[in-house]
Amino acid sequence: MFYFKQIEINKNICDELKTWCASNMQTNNVPFVLLDSNKFIQECPLFINWTKEQELIVKLVVGIKVNANNEQIETQTPHIDLMDNNRNVALNFPISGCEGTCTKMYKLIKGEQINVDLPDGTTYSKFSEDSEFKQVAQFYLTQPTFFNTSVPHQVFNDTDENRLSLSIRFESNPKRLVN
Repeated sequence: MFYFKQIEINKNICDELKTWCASNMQTNNVPFVLLDSNKFIQECPLFINWTKEQELIVKLVVGIKVNANNEQIETQTPHIDLMDNNRNVALNFPISGCEGTCTKMYKLIKGEQINVDLPDGTTYSKFSEDSEFKQVAQFYLTQPTFFNTSVPHQVFNDTDENRLSLSIRFESNPKRLVN
C-alpha cells in the first residue's frame, strides 16, 4: 500500500506557493478550508507549468491549519479525507510552522468510521470514540510530499507555532510519480 513519498520540486515553485498562500489561506481557526482553485491556477504559473510537465490537472486546493499544541478539536484525532480511489493522493507543501510537527498514518484496528459533510461540500471521516489504531507510517512535512489521504492520519503539532500547509488534489492520482 502507498503511504507517502517526499519529492524534490524547484525552490522557485515552492516560493511561489508560499507567496500565494500568504494572502489566500485561512486566518481563522478552521483546520481545513477549500481555497479558490481557479485563482490558484491563474496566479501560480510556475506550479501549473510543473503540473503540465507531470501530466497532472489541479482539481482542489486546500489550506490546512493545525494550531499550536493541536488546540483545535478536529485535529486531536485521526481522520480520512474522502475522495474516490482515483483521487486519494494529495501533494502537500509546507508553508509555515511545519518544523517539529509530524503526520502519523494508521490502520484502524477497532471502531467505526463516521462520514462528516462540511459546509464547503467536501466530506471527511472521523472515528468513533472507542476506535483503536496501529501506526503504519510517519513523515515530517519539510518538503513537498505526496500522501494517501484515504489512510487514517493525524498531524501532531506540539510546538508553540501554528502549522500551515497547502494540500493540492488532482483530477487523477499521480501514479507515475508515486510508484
